[in-house]
Amino acid sequence: MNTKRKPIFIISGTSASGKSSVWLPLREQLGIYAFTTSCTTRPKRPTETNGDDYKFVSLHKFEEMIKNGEFLEHQEVHGDLYGTEKTEFHSLVHSGKIGIMELDVHGALAMKEKYDNIVLVFVRPSDPYEAAKRLEERATEDKIAIETRIKRFDVELELSKRYDHIIINDDLTKAQKKLVEIIESY
Repeated sequence: MNTKRKPIFIISGTSASGKSSVWLPLREQLGIYAFTTSCTTRPKRPTETNGDDYKFVSLHKFEEMIKNGEFLEHQEVHGDLYGTEKTEFHSLVHSGKIGIMELDVHGALAMKEKYDNIVLVFVRPSDPYEAAKRLEERATEDKIAIETRIKRFDVELELSKRYDHIIINDDLTKAQKKLVEIIESY
């Protein structure tokens, strides 16, 4: 599909890299940006809102959506399923706004292969072990889930070499500014 529309920026990063925090201020500028909300089977964290952060669905519902062809892409990440609904993506493309999506590395790379207006931005700390420390401090996952996420760091960092831009998030304000600079350059 050749969309030839405004760019769509896909944000990815290691667990606890702060990727959501980097792009979150853009949500306040809805006149300029449009966003998708991914579906997931992951349990909702106390600070999250269903339908805003993610659409939290049961495994049965997610599998039903796969069977019905409702996803543009879907991936298993850390033992949970995540997916982008076709309707969400098409609304984003036809919004006339700059699109922002947050996807895992495999989903992002799959989207880049399908669409010519995708710009990939990877968010990471300068030291991946800093992200491991953030995961432990966040205290939203058990020890096994944290270990699973840490084991994935090397894979994600290797795949980030295929991204258009990498943002080091050691200072949130600077990382947010860098993302805006990247977007404005397009």
